[in-house]
Amino acid sequence: MQTHRTSPLSGKPTTRARNDRHGKLIFEITPRVLTPGRAKLADRVHSGLSALTFVGCSFAFFGSPDPGLREFLHAGALFAIGHVALRFAVETALRTKTEIIMTNEVISVRHWWNRREYDRALIKGFSLLQHDKAETERFNQEFEKAQAASQGNVIQPTPYYLKSFIVIASFVGQRLDLLSVYGQKEAAAIAARLQLCHMLLDEDAGVKGRSGVSAKPEREWQGAPGGLRDE
Repeated sequence: MQTHRTSPLSGKPTTRARNDRHGKLIFEITPRVLTPGRAKLADRVHSGLSALTFVGCSFAFFGSPDPGLREFLHAGALFAIGHVALRFAVETALRTKTEIIMTNEVISVRHWWNRREYDRALIKGFSLLQHDKAETERFNQEFEKAQAASQGNVIQPTPYYLKSFIVIASFVGQRLDLLSVYGQKEAAAIAARLQLCHMLLDEDAGVKGRSGVSAKPEREWQGAPGGLRDE
């Protein structure tokens, strides 16, 4: 039986390993994510476009010379396909890109025109924190539900910040916020990939006392910690 070997740098976030002119290892990690604000905007845009799609499909159905079951099924299938396609298109368009370049010396983080650089030797690791606005959103949504219940209504507000996390770097006792991500699974994959690249750079530089991970991961690793398959 043939065993499929998967590089730990495959999947998401997109990661490229290369060497500079001196042969030193460099990682380029490029997450494309929804922030909580953009996830909320995506839902609103998708709802509006889906409503327009429904109206269009209804006109197509009732505008046919002899509307029947066949025409109804065609209109329903068109709406279902459009609904899914619109969701994918809207989310793809609203994803924001962050470029993270890791070398033996520095970590550079660029989002739009804002670039920050940090001394990598002072970074101890990467982790996740729930978004700072999560508790405020929880309080506001509980208040909204209680207010609706007092009027005999039941509502279920969609959480955005409660489902969002901040990828942080531990920097000599300080917290460095690298990017905000809607969705725990995607945020965890980014943190795990950054941690892996951090370890591989230490190995490449000959730093002792780390994990002993090979600087040629595609030769020895079977799976990608936190990696998301491109589907």
